[in-house]
Amino acid sequence: YSGAVQSISVTNNIKITNKNNKNKNKKKKNNNNSNSNSNDDNTDNNSNNNNNNNNINDMNDGREDEDLWTSAATVYFLEGSMATKAMYEIQGKILNELAVQVKLLKMCSKEGNSKKRTQNEECIKAIRYLKRFLSGKKRNSKKAYRLFSFAAEDGDLEAHYQLGKMLLFGKGITKKAEKAVEWFELAAENGHVCAQFWLAKMYQAGIGRKLNDKLAFKWFKQSAEQNNICAMYCLGWCYETGSGVVKDKIKAIEWWMRSALLGHSISQYNIGQCYYFGGRVTQNDEKAFHWICMSADQNLPHAQQALGVMYTKGKGISQSNTEGFSWTLLAAERGHSRAQSCLGYMYLLGEGVKQSDKKAFEWLLRSAKQGRADAQCFVGECYYTAKGTNQNYDKAKEWFLKAADKGNSDAQYNLGMMYTEGHGVEVDDIISFDWFSQAAEKGHVSSQAIVGQCYKSGKGVNQNSKSAFEWFWRAAVSDHSFAAFNIGECYYKGEGVDYDVRQALHWLHVAASLLQPDALYFLGSLYYKGEEIERDTRKAAELFHSAATQGHVCAQHDLGIMYAKGRGVTQSHQKACEWFICASDLGHAPSSFRLGRKYEIGEGVEQNQQKAFEWFIKSAEQGSADAQLVVGEKYYNGEGVEQSLKSAFEWFTKAGVAGNATAQFQLGILYAQEGVEKDTQKSFEWLMKAAEQGHTSSQTIIALSTLNGKLRVNFEFKCDGCESESIIMRSRYKCTICDNFDLCADCQDTHPHPMHQIIIPAE
Repeated sequence: YSGAVQSISVTNNIKITNKNNKNKNKKKKNNNNSNSNSNDDNTDNNSNNNNNNNNINDMNDGREDEDLWTSAATVYFLEGSMATKAMYEIQGKILNELAVQVKLLKMCSKEGNSKKRTQNEECIKAIRYLKRFLSGKKRNSKKAYRLFSFAAEDGDLEAHYQLGKMLLFGKGITKKAEKAVEWFELAAENGHVCAQFWLAKMYQAGIGRKLNDKLAFKWFKQSAEQNNICAMYCLGWCYETGSGVVKDKIKAIEWWMRSALLGHSISQYNIGQCYYFGGRVTQNDEKAFHWICMSADQNLPHAQQALGVMYTKGKGISQSNTEGFSWTLLAAERGHSRAQSCLGYMYLLGEGVKQSDKKAFEWLLRSAKQGRADAQCFVGECYYTAKGTNQNYDKAKEWFLKAADKGNSDAQYNLGMMYTEGHGVEVDDIISFDWFSQAAEKGHVSSQAIVGQCYKSGKGVNQNSKSAFEWFWRAAVSDHSFAAFNIGECYYKGEGVDYDVRQALHWLHVAASLLQPDALYFLGSLYYKGEEIERDTRKAAELFHSAATQGHVCAQHDLGIMYAKGRGVTQSHQKACEWFICASDLGHAPSSFRLGRKYEIGEGVEQNQQKAFEWFIKSAEQGSADAQLVVGEKYYNGEGVEQSLKSAFEWFTKAGVAGNATAQFQLGILYAQEGVEKDTQKSFEWLMKAAEQGHTSSQTIIALSTLNGKLRVNFEFKCDGCESESIIMRSRYKCTICDNFDLCADCQDTHPHPMHQIIIPAE
């Protein structure tokens, strides 16, 4: 008995064909069938329960699923009163599909009394029923159970074991885990190797008996010592996790190695992983590849996926994206979720296969439906950005939520961005901050920086400079450039931390070394002004240039000014205009205004009043109050555009509302003259606004009107202080001593008769 059964348990591995995979494997001749299992006993010896889950389904050998079985496994016979077993020989070759033919070699039966002969015949009938049950022919598990029970009464260990299996899985009788344990115990205590294994599994899972890791370890050990390769693997896992025994990672490797040498695919994979990562054994990519390859050849999806990674990275083997893709595809087609996710990324990046957003999305979706969080997040991103599928914010949110509920920080960050930008949802700073906070707590660096910014600005949360500094710090130590810049700024301004210019410059240089544009510009400004650091316009120009090439609009504008003035760089009005154009294209109003001045005077470009007006009006439309004033003056004087008092009035109004004092003064004058809606009260109000901002002419008019009790303004005169010979229409300031001496508002402070009093004469 011991010689026959133990030998059979260790050496006989029988492949079972998955009917659903037959057609897929027809192209792979001379290769192992895509779904490999062992015979009735070897099913016990070759478990694929890598994580040793406490789920009864993990102990299922697949017999309750009719479609998974195409042939029988082992059939045992009784010889007299001694429970001697014989085995069917498995013949056939694995070509397009696994062909398994079962043939009865012989039946060792001796003549005896009628009772023994009857028992022998009944047991043979039970085994035949079981054979038919396993092979899918005329299943009658109830008869098999009854006949096994008859044989068990005579003390047959194999019958004890088979009854335990049938009771465990409910074959031929209602499931009764407690009764199954009793039959397993009878067989296990008498040395039945497979019964010992299943008994250990049931104690480990707490099925039929109270969970007991120590008893599970005991029975795994006894089964492993009889060369049960699955028991060896499980025993290694007990040592690995400290389940029922003191944790001992060295012994774990020893048992996995024994199991791996006997062909256990998961143990081979685990040994490969140990060599891949090192630690308990010396790291060795070649040995890792060897063991993982052996496991992959047995169609273990985990190993096939890992082998794909090794080929892609060139670990232990020459780098090959094509081979990496092929192995990953094998694992993905067998339903391995991580492989499906990796395959999606390969299609996305075009690694080892033609790039295809559509196929990338399809594989990522298959992985996501299996509950893989990173794939769920990426599927959400595909819907969010219309990559490989139609844009759909609702579905994007749905997948982000699924991944976020599993703790995926990228998904939590993406949800925060959705509520910040209002894509598919209403903008909600509070909800946005909550998602960013969840991601930040899990170490998502970008979220940490955003949480710091929220605390700094009080967006979605109460403003708190100290908390802002703390979150910026957590992100900055992870080399987040924006956070490093903010740390420098906090030290420079003393916000949330004591003022420390040395620390400020350190962190600004750190951020600048990471090419953070805000830090480059900030540091460049310090060098340009010579504040807290020795003035160096050349260094400032270099920093501005680095920031400008990254699209920093203020750096582009200031670099244009430096080229225009020749500070830190060789003067070049042409380059100045080029940088002003770059900034203007990004909506920078001051740069558009300076371009207008360049065209107005022909500096760096050919003089052109019409183009000057175009740049001025672009700047005005971008919100520059100075440009709005100039556009108003251009319309007023008809320079570069057809004269229009109405348009001038409109642009003066925009500039005045924006707070431009000169425009407010002009509005005061326009409301006081004929030809525009005359309104003395509005004229006084606009002049008062300008005067409050320190506009001298407005202050003078207000002062004189207060003395005279009447606001008096005159127009159409020749200013004796201006070089122009033309008649102008502005406020007239007349000398009280000299005859026919008048000044405009711009010249009244610099007239040639400082001893004389200037007044605004009556109309």
